[in-house]
Amino acid sequence: MAGDLDFAIVNSARRRLGVAAQPLINEELVFVERGRSKGILPPIPFARLKNHALVLPSRRHGIRSIVDSAAEQLGIEITPQVEVDALSPTLRLVSESALTTVLPAIVARKSTTELPLQTRRIIEPTLKRQLVYVYRAQRPLSALSLRSSTFSRRAQARRRRAGGAQTDF
Repeated sequence: MAGDLDFAIVNSARRRLGVAAQPLINEELVFVERGRSKGILPPIPFARLKNHALVLPSRRHGIRSIVDSAAEQLGIEITPQVEVDALSPTLRLVSESALTTVLPAIVARKSTTELPLQTRRIIEPTLKRQLVYVYRAQRPLSALSLRSSTFSRRAQARRRRAGGAQTDF
């Protein structure tokens, strides 16, 4: 083997010559803040994020690109107080401070069971990230790669039917 990857799972891949991409999942991003809610909190309009002390990933990160794109479409500026690219430190920071963040629903909701965090849907617009698996178009996926991608899709479908995080295919 030449050391090449069979496939990778990435945030919405940019079109590149010779690289094929297959959608895996579309996942909603949510607003995360410190607290413990007993029920579902009301959604927050995206434009109100500019009034919160945010910790967001750096500009090269897919989540930040989604936030910046939505802000640009609305003609507002979102400036984070802190930039952190890793999810665990971001969640810990939000749980121990007045900072807030925007993260994938599945990550945020899982963390609410372990940390004093609560989530709110973001509306106007709703933010979604797309995960795709990418591979060389000239080289077919190996049997193992095909099984892995099929397994991932089926696991997401089961989670969705069981009432898990808001995702769609």
